[in-house]
Amino acid sequence: GHPPFPTGTVSQKLLWHRTKEPTPIRSVRPEVPEGLAAVLAKMMAKDPKARYQTPAQVVVVLDDYLPHAVPL
Repeated sequence: GHPPFPTGTVSQKLLWHRTKEPTPIRSVRPEVPEGLAAVLAKMMAKDPKARYQTPAQVVVVLDDYLPHAVPL
């Protein structure tokens, strides 16, 4: 676990958050399913209109990655 831009000055990080794409998660963690990587990429999209618009939308797409039975 680390932030999308773990190095650089505060000014650089602020600029990069606006202009630079983070390293794709599968480059860091290849075991992450492609679909889940796509969800994460959409959540981190630079254009707010390209992101999920509500938490409910995220819940719906993440449901496929959750166990259907939660043990007590």
